[in-house]
Amino acid sequence: MQLPLKGAIVWAQQRGGFATATNGVDYPVRFEADYPESPSRLLALLGVIFCIKGLLLIPHVIVLFFIGIASLVAVYIGYWAVLITGRFPMGLLNFAAGVQRWSTRTDSWMNGVADRYPPFTLGESDYPARYEVDYPELSSRGLAVLGVIFFIKWILLFPHLIILSFLSTASAVVVYISYWAVLITGRYPRGLFSFVTGVQRWTYRINAWGYGLTDRYPPFSLS
Repeated sequence: MQLPLKGAIVWAQQRGGFATATNGVDYPVRFEADYPESPSRLLALLGVIFCIKGLLLIPHVIVLFFIGIASLVAVYIGYWAVLITGRFPMGLLNFAAGVQRWSTRTDSWMNGVADRYPPFTLGESDYPARYEVDYPELSSRGLAVLGVIFFIKWILLFPHLIILSFLSTASAVVVYISYWAVLITGRYPRGLFSFVTGVQRWTYRINAWGYGLTDRYPPFSLS
């Protein structure tokens, strides 16, 4: 009999989780953002004075705190449903994905990736930063066991978390530099934009895997 951790790793390898997902092609969790052709100098100024722009997101932070807790409960119930039925209930997955979508919009606005103030909604919209998750028809019971024993599943993400600890720090510096670039030139340098959105994309993929929104192990990729 395989231990749950070993079984999950073997399952992921057999399904291409560690082999094919690392090429970053056709991953079931997607984040894309439209390049801002004329970013706001005023918002860039609020970004340079960092705490001021953050203060404008306080209403979102308050709401996300509570729906984030509800999302964790939904994910935990979803793992039990997978153990029993082999399927993650669509309603629970859509709710958890909606919370992640909301969070991606607030991140994008704070990072200057999008200038439009994020909407207070879990659903899809025409916002210039988009987050999508493909619904898994069947989910892994082995990974669901690791989700029920929540911290064990996240141990498998340690390589990602270590790399992202450095990338996130670098991204914060790049965002600050980009605000100065917008103030001076009126443009968000495309290379900096690609790096910031890449770090966001990587982060959202590991969150999705940790929360059971997809079973395919996330790639080590910004693209």
